[in-house]
Amino acid sequence: MSSEYRCVIMENIKSRVDFLRGKIDIHSEPDKGTIINIELNTDGKG
Repeated sequence: MSSEYRCVIMENIKSRVDFLRGKIDIHSEPDKGTIINIELNTDGKG
């Protein structure tokens, strides 16, 4: 998968999280991997 394609995917995810009024945190380290934490409000209040 090209890095350009991965970038498009991440922008799509960020856009959806923003639309749902959520929070996204991305932590990445070379040779260790990436942690993506997404928090969404589930009580219907934004």
